[in-house]
Amino acid sequence: MTLEDELFDDKVSLVESIKPDDWLTPIEVAELFRVTARTVTRWLDRPGFSWVKTFKTPGGHRRYYRPDVMKALENYEDKQTSTQP
Repeated sequence: MTLEDELFDDKVSLVESIKPDDWLTPIEVAELFRVTARTVTRWLDRPGFSWVKTFKTPGGHRRYYRPDVMKALENYEDKQTSTQP
């Protein structure tokens, strides 16, 4: 088995072990942050957001791991609150 096969198997087992309700669509994430779905995609394509677990469905649709998104939202709200007068 190659390293690529092992990484693929690890990713598949991670995705299969998590309940569907644990994954959010870009639109759901956008609603939480009050931004557009495109903005969410741009944010999470940046290297600094690599800690947010993501995957693409067989149809090519992105999904984001809810606990990671909620942690990011908490940090985002803290920054928004601290910058307001």
